[in-house]
Amino acid sequence: MGKEKRLEKHFHKHIEVLESAIDDQFQSYKYSHSKPEFIDSNFHDPKAIPNHVEVLAHLKLLKAFQVLKLKIIPSNNTDKEYSMKTWQVFITKSVRRFIIFVTALKLKFGNLGEDVSEMSLFKEAMYKDQTFLKTMETLIPPLDVIMVWHSFLLNPSSMYDIFIREEFLKFAFLPLPLHLLNKFIDNVTFEYNIPEYYQMNYINIIQSITNDAADLQYDTTRNFTIYEDLVEIYCPNCKVKLTGQFPLCNDSGMGFADSKFTIENTALKQDLNYCYHLELPVLNQDNLKMLQLYADVFRTGPIQGTFKYFSSIICAPRFYKRDSMQISELTKDDIRKEWERLKHLSYNEFVEQILKKTKHIRNKNRDEVYYKLYSQFNLVSLTVQNSLEIGEDLVGCILRQERFVEKMNNFNWLHSPFIIEGMNESLNRYKNYFELLTDFNHRMLVPTLDIDLIWHTHQLTMFRYFKDCKSSPCQTVIDHNDKVEENVLGDQFEVTAKLYKLKFQQDYSLCFCWYCVSGRVGKRDVLKSIFKKKKDESKLLDSPLVEDLESENITHVSGHNAIRIPSKKSKELSEKNRYPWTTDPQFNLYTSSSLFVIPPVNPIGYNGEHCAFLQDDSQCCNVQAACTVQNNFCLAIGTSQKYSNSASLCRATPIPAYGLITPGVGAGPAFTG
Repeated sequence: MGKEKRLEKHFHKHIEVLESAIDDQFQSYKYSHSKPEFIDSNFHDPKAIPNHVEVLAHLKLLKAFQVLKLKIIPSNNTDKEYSMKTWQVFITKSVRRFIIFVTALKLKFGNLGEDVSEMSLFKEAMYKDQTFLKTMETLIPPLDVIMVWHSFLLNPSSMYDIFIREEFLKFAFLPLPLHLLNKFIDNVTFEYNIPEYYQMNYINIIQSITNDAADLQYDTTRNFTIYEDLVEIYCPNCKVKLTGQFPLCNDSGMGFADSKFTIENTALKQDLNYCYHLELPVLNQDNLKMLQLYADVFRTGPIQGTFKYFSSIICAPRFYKRDSMQISELTKDDIRKEWERLKHLSYNEFVEQILKKTKHIRNKNRDEVYYKLYSQFNLVSLTVQNSLEIGEDLVGCILRQERFVEKMNNFNWLHSPFIIEGMNESLNRYKNYFELLTDFNHRMLVPTLDIDLIWHTHQLTMFRYFKDCKSSPCQTVIDHNDKVEENVLGDQFEVTAKLYKLKFQQDYSLCFCWYCVSGRVGKRDVLKSIFKKKKDESKLLDSPLVEDLESENITHVSGHNAIRIPSKKSKELSEKNRYPWTTDPQFNLYTSSSLFVIPPVNPIGYNGEHCAFLQDDSQCCNVQAACTVQNNFCLAIGTSQKYSNSASLCRATPIPAYGLITPGVGAGPAFTG
């Protein structure tokens, strides 16, 4: 056998597996072709843990994302800031295309009746709309839209909150169609080759809400430039168009995807009905948040974040009788009382003033959860008329997940000669991790890269992931939080490793480079045979595919979700504890406030030297208010427990008056809901 054939045999094992895969090996296929499923109260082992075929298909999809990015930013581009800006604008466009897609689907298949309860909407989605499922089997979105969908699924509580508020939970429960994507992503080049039949069905769906030629273009990668795309802004309250067309990005840095976005409001003519937009002669990212808050507060229905933090279904059983709508109304009342007095302030000033008026610590904690969420909105949805309202910064979600994607592709596990053996080992490790994750003891856990890969794959089938969580001892949906302060991430990785070793008598920190896997599975001789000579093996040990056994990177901690909290204490801790991911130049670029609407790795806004809503001594905090320390008191939602050590495990006790939960006291970066 020639050398090329011999290498191909070893490095293309994934091709043999994926080409022989059948639809029934994919949860995405089985979900769409099975009877209605329900969540019972009985404990049982998880039934939707991914298999090696699904994980390989997921890895192949990550390779396709890399190919997509290289079409937008060639690898020889040396201007890092311009490259990052180009990619950020492209992603913003992709998020808008995703919003058009799901808005069109909702128009055709959504619940367009009166507001109904969370439980009613959940039950309706479990019954499965067969017409909807059959339609989704006949279309495949463009790869950039798939990329947004993929990242959204990896933020399950956010996606759940948005789609249950929009009464379109059936879409959130729909798995990412890995069984279809596997067929149409090339196994060698990883090009995305979708047959015209699937493309046209996608176009036919979105034509119901747009006839713009740019929106109807399937492949947007050809000759992409950051200045060509034009958008308009619509009021989330009265739905009036507020601007003419203007660019996503321009030379002055004032386009919609720019940090200094500013544009004149052309809809100031007084109509019969008052709307807050009439008081905004100029629009920017700050007052768009105020406009969205106004719309959410002064109309019926829950405000955004209600079912992310205060759900009565995906939470622990003791909160089943909690009234999520009442919790939302209490915060809305606090805002309505002060709106006229404070409506001309900036968003941060508005929140600071309103919190001064909120005396009771439980009310303040509840309100802060909402305010922090709104502070990080990137309201791309306002550029689509009558769209689903999605405040979540999906651009930031993609950029944070991208760090994980790049690590996966750089390690090149897909081409490992031991991909099957290594994958089986990782699957067993994930089963152990999931057992730790879903036990009765709420704690922060940090996955390694290989475990995080399986975890991500598990979450791509949201309903069955929810079902596995609800059938576990904790009976709570575990959220995969992608915004964890970097110092907390490092401290809790050490805690996770100790817990794993204690429970399973196995090392948590394993290297999954080719050389180390070959040794663990007893196939070092195979690796030697590939490289033939001893000197070739020595070269292999010098390869970037093989970790330095003395380095910290041997743990392969999944640090893509690390963020930075802009406080003095956090900065001091960061300089003292230099975890591997904090020295990544790309990571540092992601913190730049000049490139992004919301910097993906620094999403909490500054207020002088302080965070907008956090005291400067906040050591242990994240965007979900998991454990914010003020004056040595833990301010996890509905708690007032004394807390003094950011590296320890916070055992916060929920206050029974409102039945509020502690979303951050779970597995970080996973948080129990």
